[in-house]
Amino acid sequence: MLAARSLARLTVPGSLVLAMVAPASGAVADGDPSSAGRRGDALERIEFLANIASLDGASTLLDPRNPDAEPDWSIEHPFPIGKTDRDPLLGSPLEPVLRPWRTVDQAAVDRLGLYSSIYYTLLYQHVVDPVPDTPRNLGTGRLDVNLVWNLWDEDSRDGRAAGPGGHGLVGFLVRQGNQIGVSQGQSTAASVGSIEGLNSLYFGPEGSPATLNLLYFQQGWDDDRFVVSAGKIHPNQYIALNFWADDESRQFLAGPFDGIQTVGSSLGGYQLGVAVQSVPTDDLFLNAIVTDALGRPDSMFGTIGEGYVWSAVELGWALPVDEETLGGPCLASVIWSGQNLDALASQPERRWSNAIAGQLQLHLASQLGFWVQGGWCEPNMSTTTAQVSTGLGVQQPFGRRGDLCGIAYNWSRPTSAAGTTGAAASSGDTLVGLGFDRTNPLAGPVLESQSMIEAFYRIQITGSMQLTPDIQVVFDPGMRSDSKTSVVLGLRLTTDF
Repeated sequence: MLAARSLARLTVPGSLVLAMVAPASGAVADGDPSSAGRRGDALERIEFLANIASLDGASTLLDPRNPDAEPDWSIEHPFPIGKTDRDPLLGSPLEPVLRPWRTVDQAAVDRLGLYSSIYYTLLYQHVVDPVPDTPRNLGTGRLDVNLVWNLWDEDSRDGRAAGPGGHGLVGFLVRQGNQIGVSQGQSTAASVGSIEGLNSLYFGPEGSPATLNLLYFQQGWDDDRFVVSAGKIHPNQYIALNFWADDESRQFLAGPFDGIQTVGSSLGGYQLGVAVQSVPTDDLFLNAIVTDALGRPDSMFGTIGEGYVWSAVELGWALPVDEETLGGPCLASVIWSGQNLDALASQPERRWSNAIAGQLQLHLASQLGFWVQGGWCEPNMSTTTAQVSTGLGVQQPFGRRGDLCGIAYNWSRPTSAAGTTGAAASSGDTLVGLGFDRTNPLAGPVLESQSMIEAFYRIQITGSMQLTPDIQVVFDPGMRSDSKTSVVLGLRLTTDF
């Protein structure tokens, strides 16, 4: 049975895995589904450094690890702070350039309890058989600046209470992204004729401007068995997160794997809201969330008064397995979501819709994982009414720390009403119910179910860089009738600072 403390860590999901090697280490492992298990600790799933439980006993603002420490500029930092579990092919040639920043970064952890993760992702994709008059070659660049300020923790490292009680922190995420070599409005999905997004790094047709995606306060009680998060949040941190497919900078690129589309567009959005996470028993977790359904990365309070909401509840069970042998936990969960916003309308309209989904995530062996997820929704909940995805992940292939490979399959059925009935965006331009990029993905004359496969192999080429070849094969693209199969070749470079 999974210990209550282990399960508490599992209830705060996301794209980075923050694994405390020791209470004073503040180590951050990246997109690694089994890094915490290898250290004899529970798997700790978080996104954007958001896991309050994984910072248990770490340095805080009110109880810093070493408040008098001075930066030591002579110490080498071949890896980003906390990301030492790597076997780079080419060593760490950027260490002299990045040492000043990493020295400051380490001092911020020691003296202030301020943790950061800053990285830039560069992606090139080549569409073998593009839709006529669409680009064949597309580039994307995105900068992520993640900060978490660990403010207080009543269960401090030396047993002294520090702060007003419980465990509190503040989290931030600033992003800037743009298309490279093509206009901002051109996407890989449009070139393929896909009904699903094929590049989750895509910043939308506006591109370029930096956005404040996250700004939230998080408070935990009862040894972080009950956690409340409030502010501008990312729902996928709390609902339907897949620790084998949760980070487009380091794992799968396609949207159907990085989330469950039928749950609603808000799942992948950045919106004002409140999330509650609880561990009522040692092997169960219950998460609930409500957000402003009209919220976007580039907005704050402008739409919250209009009364459109997206809500969801996830009930999960940690299966009784030997985590030490398997390298991590096995989780099963069921999800309900609902919203009073017509996702297919071109202007905000009230219409309640529901969705249900399920997810199974398994560690089959020390470095091998399997997952399956899927859902169904009423037509006005999402542009996708039914979806099933399944995949395999291999951590540390060939024994190389930092490397990761995965392969996954998806089948999706589009919402047939999109662009054809009622207030739906028949003009084909935008859908107001999409929480991130509001470009109508179903604006063409053909609306058919489609399936796809994606495979990637992430290589730790230096201490700071990961290079990932990626291939996507889309069968019967749902938005075109002139091609039965479309192939997308990709190459992604992620650089940690």
